[in-house]
Amino acid sequence: MYLEIELNHKVIAEASSGEEFLKLQNIAEAEVILMDINMGAINGLEATQLILREFHHLKIIAVTFDIQNSFLRRIIESGFKGFVNKTDVYKMLNSTLEDVYNGK
Repeated sequence: MYLEIELNHKVIAEASSGEEFLKLQNIAEAEVILMDINMGAINGLEATQLILREFHHLKIIAVTFDIQNSFLRRIIESGFKGFVNKTDVYKMLNSTLEDVYNGK
């Protein structure tokens, strides 16, 4: 609701796990994807690596509590185009979405 009502973005799909995300039929249509890192058997890092093998044009933003340098390096290496710390999500999400959408 926050994305659609407050930030005026259209949500085309939601997934509650990495497995569910990988099964989405319309994922290639996404302009920007928000990916929680902490999920079930297939976490956000793995799901991103897997989906980018087929759809390397996707712009994916990591959403995480962990902002240690070593973990941020893993986010970049996994193919994410940006990240938002969960504690700052309401403050930083809109600008991060715009930056990633615009290729920054």
